[in-house]
Amino acid sequence: MKKIFLLPIFAGLLALSSTAQIPASAAGTPAGKIAANPTVKPAAGKPNLTSIKLAPGTLRKLVLPPVLAHPPGMIQGEQTITGVIPSEGPRATAITISGTKFGNVPSDVQVKINGVAAIITAMSDNQIQCVVPDRCGSGPITVGVKGKWSSGAYFIYDWAARFTTFAGASWVQGNTNGSATVARFHSPAGMCRDPAGNIILADQENNSVRRITNFGEVTTIAGDGNQGYADGQGTSAKFHFPTGVACDNAGNIYVSDNYNHRIRKIAPNGMVTTFAGNGKTGHVDGRGTAAAIGYPRAMAFDGTYIYVNGDGGMRKIDLAGNVTSIPGVGGTGIVISPSHEIYLNAGVVEYILPDGQVRVLAGNPHASGMVDGYGQDALFENTAGEYGVGGIAMDGAGNFYVADFSTLGPNGNMTLLRRIGKDGMVTTPSDQMAGYRSLIGSPGGMLTDNSGAVYLADRAQQVILKITLQ
Repeated sequence: MKKIFLLPIFAGLLALSSTAQIPASAAGTPAGKIAANPTVKPAAGKPNLTSIKLAPGTLRKLVLPPVLAHPPGMIQGEQTITGVIPSEGPRATAITISGTKFGNVPSDVQVKINGVAAIITAMSDNQIQCVVPDRCGSGPITVGVKGKWSSGAYFIYDWAARFTTFAGASWVQGNTNGSATVARFHSPAGMCRDPAGNIILADQENNSVRRITNFGEVTTIAGDGNQGYADGQGTSAKFHFPTGVACDNAGNIYVSDNYNHRIRKIAPNGMVTTFAGNGKTGHVDGRGTAAAIGYPRAMAFDGTYIYVNGDGGMRKIDLAGNVTSIPGVGGTGIVISPSHEIYLNAGVVEYILPDGQVRVLAGNPHASGMVDGYGQDALFENTAGEYGVGGIAMDGAGNFYVADFSTLGPNGNMTLLRRIGKDGMVTTPSDQMAGYRSLIGSPGGMLTDNSGAVYLADRAQQVILKITLQ
């Protein structure tokens, strides 16, 4: 049975027990920095959980993931690791690892941070000095001596986010095809990749589906730009507020036609047909147009089934159009791993065990806030996005990304990209503010590419943002 993972709207990753912490304030935060979490809104009767953030990427960590003294799958060494100073920093940070029995022969010793080799600059039997490798991410520190390994410390990697516009023009809405910044959108939302690697985009207010090549060239593949309902060839078809898209291996595109309460199918030749849904709100299983799918939103395809979130929760649709419900599961964005595990942006990240139990992968289901940390100590404020189209993306290494909206910004609202490591460590990359304004407006769908860059459809700014992490 496939494992289904959920990323809830007001929480974080890896539901582990944690110790209650006392909230702190961020008085005196420099101009242009984020004074996040002056307050945290807990559920009634629940303690405040906080690891107060003074600025993006500058965190007072209270809880770190557990680190095994002897990494699994490696030959156990006699050396020990007792600590690392500093325990947090960006790439190229010089760190000192303390311990015992490292030896005095540099060629015998290796250091890895989160599995990535670091450059050793000096060492003795009880100390190793090295440099944090680029893009290694947060994770355990392991030291190998003559091929035998030990661990015992955790390093927090401070990511920095670099924003560029991949397609569209900031704060300029329209319906124009063309290259990169010549193209115009109106409320770009859900995204997926077709078998050729192109981005397929649901352009909500333009009531159309667009294709964006790897070079940023934008074309309209279906929808005439006017709201309505009509099957037909390419731009003669009509949609009403398309929200999510999913691509199968044969080049078909499935569209959650939100206000039409239907799933539409675009064949490789551009012909648009109705795949499932009878056009009525409701939650009725059945085949094709016998089913009722109210306000379908995010979609994903796992190679066998299409998954779609809508009113009443998640539905599973096979390629013959049979619609069935998945009880007790819902959310906004959906992403499916190469091993067919299903993750949902549902306010926290949860997963369903084979026996039907739901567990949290990250975040706290009983509290909200914009707080970095591990497991339940991490908090999310609101990852749903407007109209419930907030996305979730997964990179090739198994890390996740969501955009989190908060009202606790220095100038009111702010939306920041949050990174969730595959071990459940949640961090907020720095450099996400232009003065007091966040660089993300209203987040929609999200994707990553082979380099790990994140693409985000910004419904408010009318652009596709490319976010490169360093």
